[in-house]
This record gives sequence, structure tokens and C-alpha cells, in this order.
Amino acid sequence: MGGQIAWHYALMYPSKVEKLVLIDAAGLRYTSSKPPLAFRLARIPILNQLLTKITPRSVVRKSIEDVYSDKSLITDNLIDRYLELALRKGNRQAMVVRLTTTIDYNKIPDLQKMYMPTLILWGNDDKLIPVSSASEFSTLIPNDTMVIIPNCGHVPMEECPIKSLQALRSFLRI
Repeated sequence: MGGQIAWHYALMYPSKVEKLVLIDAAGLRYTSSKPPLAFRLARIPILNQLLTKITPRSVVRKSIEDVYSDKSLITDNLIDRYLELALRKGNRQAMVVRLTTTIDYNKIPDLQKMYMPTLILWGNDDKLIPVSSASEFSTLIPNDTMVIIPNCGHVPMEECPIKSLQALRSFLRI
């Protein structure tokens, strides 16, 4: 959800953004082939309110499995980290609000006005936000570099950290 916030900020305050990195970013119209379990539950009335109070570890595990391409990378420590983040004050409620808020795709800001260099980094196997969204961002943003990482899901910075870092370092020239 951070990518959508980042590109909206860059459009609102272009003088404050020298470069922008979008990693499997939301905000354009897309259809998930397999949204994470927690996302599906968050859209069901009554169940979504239950999610703000109770977050079963099994739901966290299944949600991670839904966004990772390489399931062998899913460890108990990873599940614990996501569960701990979910349990922080306000996070569960914020997720439910975000996932039940309707986006008016007819009012998407004009991304062609975003001239700062932008890295569009995407996992080729992203089942949440398809790689076609990366192509759409690349078409709309005039000064972009698009990197698609093969055999990688929705969180390439976790699942494919070396390839993600290489793309980032090349883009930032460090």
C-alpha cells in the first residue's frame, strides 16, 4: 500500500521528490488472480470487524503464502514478524478501512506529470497486483526504469532481496 501513497505524494509535492521507487505499487485498476486471505476476509462485512480484534496465525501464514512465489522462503520467523506487525495498535483497523474503501479509478491523477526518475520494480509472479500494472505505470510515467524480477511475487524486496537491491543500486547509481 506504500507505493500508492508514494506516487500520490510525488504528484502533490514534486519539488520534494528527487527520485521515486515503486515496488509492486497499487493505485491503478487491476484484478488480482489471488488476493491474500486476509484481504479477502477484510472485504466481508462482520468478518472484517472480527479481523480488527482477532488475527489467527493461520490467516497470516496463508496470506504470506498467497503473495510469495517461492513458498520455501516462508519461515516461522517471517510469519511471526508479519503477525507482530499486524497486531500493532491501529494496523488491523487501518487494513480493513483501506481494503473496504472504494477507489474511484476515473479520478486517478495524471501520472504523465510525474517527471522525476522513477524505478518500477515488480515481481513477475505477483498474484496480488499483476505485472501488467507495472507496464501500465511504465506507459504513464515519462521518466521511468522498469525492472521485472522473474520467479518473484508481491514482495520482491523480501523474496528476492539481492536482485531487488541490484536494481535499486543501479537506479540510484550507488
